[in-house]
Amino acid sequence: MKRRVLLFFWVLFLTVVTTTAVRSQQLFKTTSTSVIAYLEYLPEDYQLNSDKYPVVIFLHGIGERGTNTTDIHLLSQSVLKVDNIGPPLLVKDGHKFPFILISPQLKDNYTNWPSTYVMEVIDYVKTYLRIDEKRIYLTGLSLGGGGAWWTAQDYPELFAALAPVCGGRNDLTHACAIAGENLPVWAFHGDKDTVVPLSRSVTMVNAINGCQPSPVPQALMTIYPGVGHDSWTNAYQVDHSVHNPNVYEWMLSFSNTINKGNRLPVAQAGADKTFSGTSTDITGSGTDADGIIASYIWKQLSGAPATLTNKTTPKLYASSLKTGKYVFSLRVTDNAGGSDTDYVTITIVENQLPV
Repeated sequence: MKRRVLLFFWVLFLTVVTTTAVRSQQLFKTTSTSVIAYLEYLPEDYQLNSDKYPVVIFLHGIGERGTNTTDIHLLSQSVLKVDNIGPPLLVKDGHKFPFILISPQLKDNYTNWPSTYVMEVIDYVKTYLRIDEKRIYLTGLSLGGGGAWWTAQDYPELFAALAPVCGGRNDLTHACAIAGENLPVWAFHGDKDTVVPLSRSVTMVNAINGCQPSPVPQALMTIYPGVGHDSWTNAYQVDHSVHNPNVYEWMLSFSNTINKGNRLPVAQAGADKTFSGTSTDITGSGTDADGIIASYIWKQLSGAPATLTNKTTPKLYASSLKTGKYVFSLRVTDNAGGSDTDYVTITIVENQLPV
């Protein structure tokens, strides 16, 4: 009996290792609150610096929904459907992106993407990844295209750009909220789509542009002649065979610097340090073009447990440090509630005594 148990766990271990190796570019993760599964892709140089990175949130279609459970093992299996389509598929096929890609999986007890579901994932990844909060982009296809529309119209101030692909779940009464935040939009749809009517994209794009008439439309609309529901194959091309710039280049060209008329502050966590010792000061700062910095919050993102003093001031004191690498974040908030986060890496090396 004991040998059978050991054999079972050995087979399970080999299965997990094999799956991880095949899909090593995208890691399976879950949120801590509702245990929402998602795939996480990090750029190749992410671990080599303390820079903050833009992040693209991708929402899949109805066929990629996962099981309604909080069982980690079951979620780790169902989440594998997410990389069968869109940007996660491109990563699985070997493409390298210069941004973080987060691809949540919708549980199959949902018939649409709730904005709160998407926001739980975004808020969670912000707690441990070095995300540039001024460069959060949202895209999705089919059911996920509708989810992208819906989340953006509920939180238009959060995103730097929106790219819904054949998505139909939008509300014309929210078009002016998107326009008011100057949120760039590029929608894609096939003119032969019999699943989601083309008019769902066209009317929303027209409504956004109608809120703030301008010689240069804020919302763009690309219609693929003769294309049915699968407009994502064209929309997500990584080369310039269909679009120049492509959708990724287009998204990355935008930064979200003004929310609700307030210019967002800028956080600086200071220069990276490498030294031998057990404690250090980390001096950060915050600037605000149209107000003042109201608060500072330091947090430890990684490394062995450290003791942090003066966590709500520009200068953090970190002690009880051990040999290894630490990442700390500084979040500054201005007097209008706008915020920004920056990151610093502290590397502790062993003290090399002279021979």
